[in-house]
Amino acid sequence: MALCEAHPLLWGGLPAMGLGLTGIYGGWVLWWASREAGCQRASPALTRKAVRVLILPLGRERQHSTPVFSTKPPGYWWFFFGHVRSASAAVGWLAGYGPWPDGDLWGLGVVVGRRGEYPFKKTITALILAIAVIVLSCQKPNTMNDLKNKVAYITGGSKGIGYGVAKALLKEGMRVALSGRSEASLRKAAESLGSRDRVLTIPSDVGVLAEEQNAVNTILDHWGQLDVVLANAGVGHFAPVDELSVDAWKQMITTNLDGVFYTLKASVDALKASRGYYITVASLAGTNFFASGAGYNATKFGVVGFTQAAMLDLRPYDIKVSTIMPGSVATHFNDHTPSEQDAWKIQPGDIGILVVDLLKMHPRTLPSKIEVRPTRPDKK
Repeated sequence: MALCEAHPLLWGGLPAMGLGLTGIYGGWVLWWASREAGCQRASPALTRKAVRVLILPLGRERQHSTPVFSTKPPGYWWFFFGHVRSASAAVGWLAGYGPWPDGDLWGLGVVVGRRGEYPFKKTITALILAIAVIVLSCQKPNTMNDLKNKVAYITGGSKGIGYGVAKALLKEGMRVALSGRSEASLRKAAESLGSRDRVLTIPSDVGVLAEEQNAVNTILDHWGQLDVVLANAGVGHFAPVDELSVDAWKQMITTNLDGVFYTLKASVDALKASRGYYITVASLAGTNFFASGAGYNATKFGVVGFTQAAMLDLRPYDIKVSTIMPGSVATHFNDHTPSEQDAWKIQPGDIGILVVDLLKMHPRTLPSKIEVRPTRPDKK
């Protein structure tokens, strides 16, 4: 820590030493306050302006004033201010620092007094203003390195990918709400997952906006927050386009495409409040067309496009948006029953691990579109 003309500390004697010790303690108070406010680092521009307006005048003299204001290299923000009033001045400062989860350090320094004086009023006033500066100017990242007690909502969560993701999130200490159209399947899933105080089941059809709104309201009433939404529910019907029925087409459009929109529409305000994460489960069929897949391709191409556009719309709110595009997964999709013959496929738990990795990704980085496929499809 650099100070301008450190020798006044000697001339200031014990008063200056007392202020210095008070400053160190006060600095830790500032760090604690900023941590409780959820601040990862101070916004340089806002803090610089606030310190100029609120704090510098407390110690500034009309003549011979030397403000010191510096910034360390990227990743480390330090703000401090030393006021030196000729050789008879004593310098005291508040300097706080603390380790953040991602390794950042920063501190805020404020002012102080003359030789032989105990400017306690100034110090307390500066401390209060500094805390206000931190709370008002801090940048709260939407990182989820600590997932404990975060709340996730998973559509189509009673089996397959949804169930696999739920299991992975519960392992991280999260609370999970599962929705689906079958109450029996939801009850079975909840019993299998255990952790009943951390699992909530909600019957809901994603193709009906009112039901999705009810699901989100139920979660907020129960847990008071919503941090992660996984729009996973989906159906598939496969037939040559000239044989594909209108009912099959409409069911895929309603569930696969309307569903991701309705789920987001219902949850977006809660995600804005939590600066959360919205994830859709698309498919490699969202970029690779194939015979007898006209309807399914149409919906999954739509999900990919919708999600990427939503990502651009929502990132100003610090909501992260991604789409996961799996290849063959060992699930109950399309009335399939998983067996040992599916060992070559992606397993639902693999997608669960992927989702956890996304949630723990540093907030500066967003994998917005993730393709995932079996390593050795030739072993099927």
